Amino acid sequence: MANETDLSRFWRNVLRAAEAEPKDATVIKGASGIEHSIVAVGLDESRRRLLVVSGEHDAHSAAMAQIDIQSALNNFQVLVARPIAVDLSVLAKGMVEMTGRTTFSQDCSASTTFSGKRQLFFPINDNYS
Repeated sequence: MANETDLSRFWRNVLRAAEAEPKDATVIKGASGIEHSIVAVGLDESRRRLLVVSGEHDAHSAAMAQIDIQSALNNFQVLVARPIAVDLSVLAKGMVEMTGRTTFSQDCSASTTFSGKRQLFFPINDNYS
């Protein structure tokens, strides 16, 4: 299990990748005066963006927090993300069932199908159905 320092470092790197400067905060007060819990926050002053990783447990609460924070900060565009748990084993199992393979290479290329449309595919076999 990741400790608090690892999670903090992870979110700081995500914010930096989105070209925002991470800030130390655990809550943000909205226009309503409500303090919204946050996991991480980053500021991109050049684009006038505030990136917030919400600590809200559901999408409706995160959306309401976004509106409240946006109302308080008229000069910034407030973008809110909410982390969710994803079971990657389900995706992996689907890929194995769909392709019949358990290993994949980084060789991902484009191909033209019989319909004439270009699509990306992992080279698995030459049988197109």
